[in-house]
Amino acid sequence: MLFLPAILSAGTIYFDRTANLYVVPVTGNYRGTEKDNLSGISSKKYAGIRTLNVFIYDPQSKESRYVFDGSFQESITDILFESDYAANAKALTYNNESHITNNSGIAQRDLKSTILIVTYDEKSASSRMWRAQKKGAGAQVIHTFNDRTEWYFDTGNNRLIFITRTDGAVTVIEKEW
Repeated sequence: MLFLPAILSAGTIYFDRTANLYVVPVTGNYRGTEKDNLSGISSKKYAGIRTLNVFIYDPQSKESRYVFDGSFQESITDILFESDYAANAKALTYNNESHITNNSGIAQRDLKSTILIVTYDEKSASSRMWRAQKKGAGAQVIHTFNDRTEWYFDTGNNRLIFITRTDGAVTVIEKEW
């Protein structure tokens, strides 16, 4: 039997049908020092609870792991992964569609074997996008950005797009997922 050391986010457990994995945002009490500026999975201010880690469970192998170790201090603000291909719509299916663009007329392809996790660090007031294997191993930072940056996964062009607007100037950075 598995025991989770923190409270789970209500209603935010994702299932990746193709990989047969449960992706569970794990919340807990804030561990930092600035308790008035808390964050959760969908908002930077959320009732004293933070999403602190991601728990991955494989029901076939019974293997499980956390993506980050227990000392990780950033809050998780977003999780994104490809979960299926909808042949009738010629589109990919994601656990969360909020940052997806250009997702029609897509030729069928293998799904990405990684997930994206966006974290927020209060001390630097910046966000970081991480890429980790779907089974939770090997988390690495892809890009660091500030609160003036919007990001998207452009499915048709297979690119992560970061758009920053600052004092009338626009900067676009593209990255591979």
